[in-house]
Amino acid sequence: MLKRFKFIFTAALGSYAVSAAAIALLPFVKHRAAEYILAALFWLGLISGIIFALLSRGIRRFTRRNPFNTFGLTKRIGSYPGIFSFGKDRICLTVYAVFTVGLVLIISNLIFGLISADVMFTVIAATYYSFAVHCIIDGRNFKIYKKLKEGNRYVKNR
Repeated sequence: MLKRFKFIFTAALGSYAVSAAAIALLPFVKHRAAEYILAALFWLGLISGIIFALLSRGIRRFTRRNPFNTFGLTKRIGSYPGIFSFGKDRICLTVYAVFTVGLVLIISNLIFGLISADVMFTVIAATYYSFAVHCIIDGRNFKIYKKLKEGNRYVKNR
């Protein structure tokens, strides 16, 4: 179960990274066909990331409702949607810092227009990716993944 969770989280992060890379590479493309390829990569990354998130949700529900309770996760983790969870980990704080700086740069560029378009595409891509990572690592699925990982480590040390 832990390997499946790890694969799904890695695949989701990779999918969103492909989508963000497509945004960052847009200003460097000169041919119309390459723009269509980047657009397809963006949508492919976004849709596959969402699909992997839904798959991890299914695994989370299976671990909670397992009739044999082999995972020890009887209680519900979090009483509100995970997207509203903030600052639970160092990784989360780093993601928030990148997201906040990106959002400030985007808004200030809309107002003052001081940053070139090439740099702004990179800032938009980093902001998009940091928001996607926030949605993944602050959700209930990642909390259960960490609980399973801790439990797996505890069983190995016995």
